[in-house]
Amino acid sequence: YLKPLKIVNYEGFWYLICLDIKSKDKLKKYYLKNISNIKLLSTNFNVETKLEELLENSTSIWFNERKEPYEVKINISKEISKYIKRKPISPTQSIESIYEDGSIDIIIHITSDMEIMPLIKYWLPHMTVMEPQTLDIKIRNELQGYLDTTNK
Repeated sequence: YLKPLKIVNYEGFWYLICLDIKSKDKLKKYYLKNISNIKLLSTNFNVETKLEELLENSTSIWFNERKEPYEVKINISKEISKYIKRKPISPTQSIESIYEDGSIDIIIHITSDMEIMPLIKYWLPHMTVMEPQTLDIKIRNELQGYLDTTNK
């Protein structure tokens, strides 16, 4: 049995975020098209405020409810800064700096590197991770691995 919390759309895909009663209210994520045999129950439940905030501020399906959010600082080039201002990449996005050349630095809060890595890769070379350095290194290593396999 599940306690449904929210139906969300991440990158064009719809998911049901819920608590699984059988696994002691563990947070689970299901692709909506894979759900069948739905049976409605007439029970109610309360959701913790912290969990509601997590769901409201998640950037992608990769969020991790067991980790505290951490800050990521990203430099956005002038070529795409207008798009990122128009449609923030995260509900937690804030602009930290605006430069004369039109580039910007933004801050977002995530709970998993995978919440932001695909988006950064999508916008390369127009996004650069400033902090944390571990995330920047992880992306660089993945890109180098890709280049190493394609240059053989």
